[in-house]
Amino acid sequence: MNINVHVPVTINSIEYYKQLCANHLEWSSGKRSITFIAYCLGNEVDKALAEHELTLDTVVLPGCRGPDAHASSVRAIIARTNKLDITVIADSDTFLLARNWDDAIVDFIKNGVGVVGTAFYPSATTDPQPYAGKPNTNWLALSPKFSWRKLGVTPFVGHNTNVDTESKSQLWNIPIGSQLVRNVAWQIPEYLHSNKIPFECLFLKSNDKFEEYVLPNGTSFVARMLASSKYVSKDLQSTSDAFYSACTDFVCMTT
Repeated sequence: MNINVHVPVTINSIEYYKQLCANHLEWSSGKRSITFIAYCLGNEVDKALAEHELTLDTVVLPGCRGPDAHASSVRAIIARTNKLDITVIADSDTFLLARNWDDAIVDFIKNGVGVVGTAFYPSATTDPQPYAGKPNTNWLALSPKFSWRKLGVTPFVGHNTNVDTESKSQLWNIPIGSQLVRNVAWQIPEYLHSNKIPFECLFLKSNDKFEEYVLPNGTSFVARMLASSKYVSKDLQSTSDAFYSACTDFVCMTT
């Protein structure tokens, strides 16, 4: 199975995207093809990536902003899933911490897992909150053995859902009495449940430099930049380089 990595890219995340491509390719096993498709949120992004040698294809999604832009990207990605290749959906500011990461994903899929992705722990104090304990779209690998074309991707930001039954609480893994944030990925748990699709979570682990997500055995797998990161600056190249450097240093210290 080959792996297609699909990434939404804005004008401000081009440098992150380029680092992502280099990281995902360099730390793969080399046993299979890893290709990159950029979902360009604006024509200027497409032009900026015209000569990027690691980008196999670009999809231009003009006129999109915020959650709607992210949702448009994910819908376009879902439409390109197939029965042969593993589909990875990745935020541009993610960085793999595990060498031979593709072997780990293929092993999960060969063992019947339908999706492997980042997940949050439930909170007893945060309200409203996103669903927890099930994969989200920060970094997500979809098995070609299951159909994904009917997965809904329709965010309703500001229109939360009351978690007022035990079944809703179990589905979204947040307490009864709280409110669910209907973000880009909020329909994933229902889709997995309805279609009986097995999943594995990469759970968030405490790290003061970035969001660190680990495999079920505790091995660090993928990092995502903190929204309030101390590396954020007006210099996008420097910010990207600092994040990349912090992740690389982390791997060198832990392997």
